[in-house]
Amino acid sequence: AAAAAAVAAGRARLGHPEPLASLMPTATHPTHSSQASCGPESSGSELALATPVPQMLQGLLGSDDEEQEDPKDYCKGGYYPVKIGDLFNGRYHVVRKLGWGHFSTVWLCWDIQRKRFVALKVVKSAGHYTETAVDEIKLLKCVRDSDPSDPKRETIVQLIDDFRISGVNGVHVCMVLEVLGHQLLKWIIKSNYQGLPVPCVKSI
Repeated sequence: AAAAAAVAAGRARLGHPEPLASLMPTATHPTHSSQASCGPESSGSELALATPVPQMLQGLLGSDDEEQEDPKDYCKGGYYPVKIGDLFNGRYHVVRKLGWGHFSTVWLCWDIQRKRFVALKVVKSAGHYTETAVDEIKLLKCVRDSDPSDPKRETIVQLIDDFRISGVNGVHVCMVLEVLGHQLLKWIIKSNYQGLPVPCVKSI
């Protein structure tokens, strides 16, 4: 269900953007350690990029007007305090926030190894969230390792990488996924909280 929700907005994949130097913020890359702040330190205009994001990605980015996660959830067992400019796993450079949910926050990142944009999902650290994330990873790996010629394989978001990070709020599972369409919450709001239309659900 988690994988299916990720593709509700469509399957349009993104091409390779401009070179890294022309897209990345000028901020330095802080290291992840137990000394990190317990709460989010960036909001509003602080989230703006030092350089423009490609037009094809603009519609996916969150805005200051949208509802945000509760700061009180940045606590033990809760969210990891991701900041713009962070470098995850020595590879994924945080560019902008894409969205959030009760389970995780999701960030647009630049993969400095493969030179492409990816979506980084950072899960809350409580045990039951970790268990759910592990189950999701197992399912997505089954899809990733399936027959590449199967046309149905393309209807499920592709898992690129997974790892764990330690922070002041605990150990967090991270999933790196391909960047797809809008987050599900935007579609729910657009439908006046009445759920997705049946034709849209059937198209997943």
